[in-house]
Amino acid sequence: IKPLLDDQLPTVMLTPWNGHISLPAGVVAVGWDSNSANEMAVSFLKESGHEHIALVLGETGPLVSGRYQGLERTFADLGMVIDEQRVAWLDSNADDITDVQQAIERSTAVFARTSALSTVANACYAANLRWPNDFSVITLGHPQSLAHLGGRLFTYVGIPVGKISRAAAHLFASMADEEDFRYSQQFVVYGRSAMRVINPDTGSVGPPPSRVAPARP
Repeated sequence: IKPLLDDQLPTVMLTPWNGHISLPAGVVAVGWDSNSANEMAVSFLKESGHEHIALVLGETGPLVSGRYQGLERTFADLGMVIDEQRVAWLDSNADDITDVQQAIERSTAVFARTSALSTVANACYAANLRWPNDFSVITLGHPQSLAHLGGRLFTYVGIPVGKISRAAAHLFASMADEEDFRYSQQFVVYGRSAMRVINPDTGSVGPPPSRVAPARP
């Protein structure tokens, strides 16, 4: 965004918030509380009976390595720990499902970023697993961001995209009308009260099956 600031253009960022962000002068940001969204997703899996939860993470997106500590805190607060054997890191090759398949075969559920759902689905199909009967899937997103990849819609924590977009547009219009916007610095965060679990009963989360492969020593 440096070229925008150099040209003194009003700038509004849309980004998840995980407790800290450094904004340069002249920039405002609108986003959602990433930690709360993660906690809602993992809590819903635990409340549904899941203790063996896989994570599908990547180098970009809402569940990146920089927020891994937040997920560790979420698991710890719920009395669980992240099992490294149940974590799969996706690179640019989304067709390689080996790590994802190994992670889900040792789990009863997976928490994955939205852009990884097609890879998760392929891994489930390869392992002959169908959600929610054999396996559960939960993610973060909004209706336009989720593909329909199976017989049932995915269960997800709904990010308040409409509220975020309207707030961003309002802030941008206000900044455009102000001569001193260069000195603005503000972050608007939508928290837990603005989010909810979508498709809780008719989606991709069900009770855990008895099938779980043993962890490697």
